[in-house]
Amino acid sequence: MQIWNDIENSKLAITINQATNLPSRSESEQWYTYVIGRVIFEESAQNFQTNPTIGTCPVWSETL
Repeated sequence: MQIWNDIENSKLAITINQATNLPSRSESEQWYTYVIGRVIFEESAQNFQTNPTIGTCPVWSETL
């Protein structure tokens, strides 16, 4: 995960890269993996979620 901010324009970006060493399951029990988060700033909050992917080492490279 990488985080950057632009204070002048009041922007924050979070890049979710990948996950590793997730527990494996059988082929019949494949699961979708995704990241859910919440950013809270003063009195407001923003939720985010990556796209779901299958596997024990998913790669997203998504900037939210």
